Amino acid sequence: MPIDYEAIHQHNVRRYGTDIGRIGPMLLANRYDDRTHFIYELLQNAEDALSRRVDWSGSRAVCFDLNRQRLKVSHYGEPFDEDDVVGICGIGESTKDLTAIGRFGIGFKSVYAFSDRPEIHSGSEDFAIESYVWPIAVNPVSREEEETVILIPLKPDDCEGVAEIINGLSRLGASSLLFLREIEEIRWCVDGVLKGNYLRQAVDRGPNIRAVTVVGQEDGEPEVYEEWLVCSREVHADDGQSVGYVEVAWSVAQDDDGNTTIRPVERSRLVVYFPTVVETDLGFVIQGPYRTTPSRDNVPPRDDWNQKCVQETGTLLVESLRWLRDEELLNATALTCLPLDSGRFKGSMFQELFEVTKDIFSQENLLPAFGGGHVSAEDGRLARTQELRDLLGPTQLGALDAGGGRLMWVDGQISADKTPLLRQYLIQVLRMKELTPEALLPRLSREFLEGQDDHWIQGLYEFFGSQIALLPRLGSL
Repeated sequence: MPIDYEAIHQHNVRRYGTDIGRIGPMLLANRYDDRTHFIYELLQNAEDALSRRVDWSGSRAVCFDLNRQRLKVSHYGEPFDEDDVVGICGIGESTKDLTAIGRFGIGFKSVYAFSDRPEIHSGSEDFAIESYVWPIAVNPVSREEEETVILIPLKPDDCEGVAEIINGLSRLGASSLLFLREIEEIRWCVDGVLKGNYLRQAVDRGPNIRAVTVVGQEDGEPEVYEEWLVCSREVHADDGQSVGYVEVAWSVAQDDDGNTTIRPVERSRLVVYFPTVVETDLGFVIQGPYRTTPSRDNVPPRDDWNQKCVQETGTLLVESLRWLRDEELLNATALTCLPLDSGRFKGSMFQELFEVTKDIFSQENLLPAFGGGHVSAEDGRLARTQELRDLLGPTQLGALDAGGGRLMWVDGQISADKTPLLRQYLIQVLRMKELTPEALLPRLSREFLEGQDDHWIQGLYEFFGSQIALLPRLGSL
């Protein structure tokens, strides 16, 4: 049985007054720089509705159907209940709890930038919302029994509206699905012709680790196929309540030999379920329940809660690096994704990520080592040449440079020509030594040489035989 819309109407008249239709455009409809931001709000509503649908095995798609008169949005999330009707007709921030990302808060009012009278058809409810807060019963529309339909009649005098919405839908892209957990498909069409179709598939790889594949097709554009590894960490408020997850997403590709590798992304914006305008300067993507500005496109960097989210992301980053190492994915290319440039991150919102990266590399075996495995910055050394790495094994390197013990060369892919910023980071930030043939020669003591076999001594002479300038000094040993 439908809810009493008139009672909600009268309640909202008492609460907001009768002039809300005049002041609404100033306070609600035009609060976003980009008018098509409402598309993300509707996706957030659908994601939350699907998350509340228990034991649902049906469609997890969201469809946008646009023509000159209206935009129709449909999904199969939990049908509207009384809280939803009250919430979507209100001006409070939201009826959602802290873990929900879009249960009809003030963000839904952004549809009024394009429409004067949106309609909701869900479950037993069929109503329009006039003047932002006044529900009124309307005739049902044709829809599936479990389907929720939102109709947004477009303002007839808005000449640019349709073109703007088309542009907004085309900007969604397959990556808009990356951090969602409920929506598996987004489709959009114009005048009945399919223009974009984005799909997501996720497979668990371990506790709080999932492999996510997103595929996208747009009219006239090549197919997009992206693979990601998404690592998650639950975040709790001060009262212990879960408020969602911080997440780190690593872009995955195949190298020339067909091996899986982590690759840096060209551009990374902070995601709060959907992208914000905040550039992170990272080679991976981070997402979390950050507190945003009212328009949801920006994030106050000094907000205490946001600083907590950054700290939680730092902890997750360390956990994900360990996982990548154990899965043999933490190579030199993967390291180039990390916050390495001290100048870029000093004073940044994400300086914490730079600091935790430095600390963990100093303490744990996370730097790829020559010959396999990983080494800490303290026990690792850079070699100027491949021949030097071949000549000195871990015990010999330790004897020459540390007075005993074992040291390891870092992987030869970390070099001035292949990964210049990473090499500079190891030397300047982690204070790792780089050995050269010139530095090696004075360390070759008689005691050390007498402890080596003939085969190694022969290799030593062959090594210095290629170092013409040093060869005369070898005879003094």
